Amino acid sequence: MTIRIEDEMHEELLSRANAQGVTLSDLMRRALAETLNQGRTNDDLDRGGRAIPPATMTTLERHQLAMLHRVLARLVDGDGDDGDREHQLGLARILESGYVVDYEDVFISLEAELPRRDAQLVMDILEMFYFLEWSYNQLSDSEKDALGESTRYRVRFRGFDFNNRREARLHGFAKYLIDDGKWEDLAVYFDREHERGNSHMPMLRAYERMLEEFNPIWKERVRQMTIGGSFNAQLSLAEIRQITDAVVHPDNRGR
Repeated sequence: MTIRIEDEMHEELLSRANAQGVTLSDLMRRALAETLNQGRTNDDLDRGGRAIPPATMTTLERHQLAMLHRVLARLVDGDGDDGDREHQLGLARILESGYVVDYEDVFISLEAELPRRDAQLVMDILEMFYFLEWSYNQLSDSEKDALGESTRYRVRFRGFDFNNRREARLHGFAKYLIDDGKWEDLAVYFDREHERGNSHMPMLRAYERMLEEFNPIWKERVRQMTIGGSFNAQLSLAEIRQITDAVVHPDNRGR
């Protein structure tokens, strides 16, 4: 199959493929597979990618879910995310009565599945910023001065844009990982002082550009270790500059 696309689009697709550590062909195959998959699961997603309630359920499914809500009604204290006893009993009645129009109330808290590639992208971003900031902190004051104030700003994780649905989903997974004890040194960027991880501006494209530079560097470190060499996790001053300068669009570098 041959398609024609503009040079700008080709460059962006190639950049995203490099950021994810795959070939352009692999990236396009994934996109096509997801398109076919979305066609098969369209009944489960709304136009914004959110999970929507099923149009119908079997009697057995309704009975099982209704019983679970009745059990939960006996356990809730009214102070948690599950609401109070009457709320849970109301959900059970919706299912028992088959009120399809109100199934949305039963499934309102469900999100669409987070694709594996997006989950991996979040982990790659957190891993990059963990070593990027750690390496920067190992530098001397004179080395930090040589990199400048902009680099000091760019080595720190900025969060994700809550106004962008995809970035908001990525933030939710990042917060889940942090709460689970992974990349704990980055937990500070999810506190109140840092807007709970809300960047208030799109950040994903900048992170992908940085990953495009970071991934080859990191893969070479791992390769050297696997052939018997020592593993040095600290990024050099030049590598830090190379990665953080990628935040600037390639067309604008040096201007």
